[in-house]
Amino acid sequence: MGATENILSALLPERAGTEGVSPSVLQEYLDRLDARKTQVLDAFLEQLSDQTTLDTLRSSGKTDAVLAGVASHQEALGSELAGLAKQHCQLSTQLEEAQKAAQAVHVLADLQQRLQDFDAHLATGDFVEAAQCVVELAQPADPHLDVDARQQREFAAEHRSATLLQTLASKARSLLVADADACQLEVTDSRAAGQIWKALQILQHLEEHLQYVGERLLSQALLPLVTARSPTVWTSLRDGEGGAKVLQWRPDEATPAENDSVEDALLTVLRFVAEAACGSDREVVVLLGAILWPRLTASYIEARLSPAVPEDDSQLEGFQATCKNAQRFEAQAASMGFVHQDEEGRGRIGQWVRHALDRFLHAKRLRIVAAARDALMAPEAADTLEAGIALPVNSEAVAALKRAMMTGQTDGADPGELPLNWGPEGEEGPLLATGRYRITHRAEALVAVMRGALEEAVRSGSPAVAQSLAAAVQDVAELAGALLPSIHARELQVPQPAALFHNDCQHVAAQLLSLPYLFAPRLGQLAPSAPLQFIDAAFRLRAAGTAVLEAQAERQAREVADVLSAAQGFSRLHVAQRGITARKVVQQALHALRRLGDMLGGVLAPRDFVRMAAAAVQALADRAVGELLALEDISVEESEDLPRILGPLAEDAPAAALGRAGALEQAPADRDLVLAAIEARASALAKLREVLFVMGSRLVQIDERWKDGGLQKAGLSSDEVVHLIEALFEDTDLRREVLHHVRSAR
Repeated sequence: MGATENILSALLPERAGTEGVSPSVLQEYLDRLDARKTQVLDAFLEQLSDQTTLDTLRSSGKTDAVLAGVASHQEALGSELAGLAKQHCQLSTQLEEAQKAAQAVHVLADLQQRLQDFDAHLATGDFVEAAQCVVELAQPADPHLDVDARQQREFAAEHRSATLLQTLASKARSLLVADADACQLEVTDSRAAGQIWKALQILQHLEEHLQYVGERLLSQALLPLVTARSPTVWTSLRDGEGGAKVLQWRPDEATPAENDSVEDALLTVLRFVAEAACGSDREVVVLLGAILWPRLTASYIEARLSPAVPEDDSQLEGFQATCKNAQRFEAQAASMGFVHQDEEGRGRIGQWVRHALDRFLHAKRLRIVAAARDALMAPEAADTLEAGIALPVNSEAVAALKRAMMTGQTDGADPGELPLNWGPEGEEGPLLATGRYRITHRAEALVAVMRGALEEAVRSGSPAVAQSLAAAVQDVAELAGALLPSIHARELQVPQPAALFHNDCQHVAAQLLSLPYLFAPRLGQLAPSAPLQFIDAAFRLRAAGTAVLEAQAERQAREVADVLSAAQGFSRLHVAQRGITARKVVQQALHALRRLGDMLGGVLAPRDFVRMAAAAVQALADRAVGELLALEDISVEESEDLPRILGPLAEDAPAAALGRAGALEQAPADRDLVLAAIEARASALAKLREVLFVMGSRLVQIDERWKDGGLQKAGLSSDEVVHLIEALFEDTDLRREVLHHVRSAR
């Protein structure tokens, strides 16, 4: 062990005696140890190589001669090799211990240097570098260090961190001095502000100190300015090394300048805080804004915006100007970093303004809808009045229409559509497209509400109001089509209420289509995005009325046709007074048509009345034709009675459908025209007349009528004519000849 100590002492640099164990001396010593270790290892490997050579010779059979010469040398070599190995192990152990000692010395030297750097940075006010030193000291120590070294490092880190935090806390709290009574805000050291906040951020204590600063700013400066009348704000620099800056204000200026507004004063304070107190560090400003802005905007909205919320249109323009100024204020504050904005770029003020305007406009829109609802639900709303435009009637056109129907010469057109296409003075045109009809007061009131809403939109001069009121008109249209069918479903099962509802829908829809021509030019300039066309709403409203009327038409047609059920198919008329019953049934059917005409005559427009009355007549005539064609055997007496019984139905049904005077004591606009239109649309009437003609005619007359096409034009097929002939006439040569003529046309 003494030899090993001598070797280690010999490797120690000579200047260690004068300089001490400095890092450079220690490093040189370690380098020498590494070199000596390499020498010993090389010598050991050389001796090991000689032993390997000897083993090789022994395996080849030449060992006896060789071993005899080196036996004595081998013994000496083994002893020396063992000594070198032992020396190498001892040297390695001592080297590891020396390295640990050197590392401990290096760590302690580094710790001492960092502590010296920290003290220097703290003394010069370089708080950011001092904070970096604290962070580095707080990092985990090398696990190979002994316990004392680790504890020394941890203690140094905790002590320096506490010292720095105490210094920064004192600096942060004294950095901003605010006094609401003195109307003054002072930044005592604007040059150090950035260093203070950045160091606190590194140490993760920034927000708690910003919270204190934010509370002071709000209570002593910002909130008092919000309630000021016309504040004036100015800044000044204080002489000295601290770089102090002072902001002062007067809350109520006697003669305020044009730009002396609360918003300008608040922006001046915020700009002063961002530049002087935050060191123009946007990240610090954003964190401070998260503390300031919610309470500041809440107070600002309560004091400045809420009192300005309009109660009517006269106050809307002033409110919008106030909101515009508030949004400008928020936008400039956002550019500094104080405002958190949503995805649409709005801050708290912008969101409140939007919601306030939406509430006002929505309330206005709801008032329009409520007025429409009240108009629909008013007790007197069911009273009626006349609407529409009277149409001129061309008697020559009506006469020509009758001739065309009687002769069947309609040039291939559908007879049911001819009355709708013949116009006055013989030209083409929708003769029955409109005319006079009756509507309820609710329809007139709805039109007045819609027109008034658009007039108000134009008068307001506000794009937002125009947008809202135009949407309200659409709401009214939807309400008209949905409210009445839901609350008056039972009443709409009756013909006249259903017809009035249909008329109301058609009338309101027509007015909806005309409103854009009255208001679109002015509204288009005011609010280009407003819904200026109400075509979809008009079509939906028209469809709602049409659906109710069509359902009623089907119901009435079915009820009128079912009256004939009591006639028991018009068969065996001479049994049990069935003939008398059949005559009564026909009169009851005509009475049902008259009652329907009384309810609808003068209520529906001519075109709609024709369609509904013709549907009932068509169903009645078609039912009668079906009953007659179902008879298998018709006696001579029955062939004479059936035309007399059903003749009034075939001839008088259209006139009966016109009604007598109408429940409203007003006949249709022109009886001749409407009568011709009903007959044209009820094609089964002509077929019924031809069936009755066949029953009352001889075979020769039937054959002639078939040949001239009269039966075919009325809608009778060859099979139906054959069936009638076979049911009416006995089998004779003449019957077979006539049947041959009819069948040959198949």
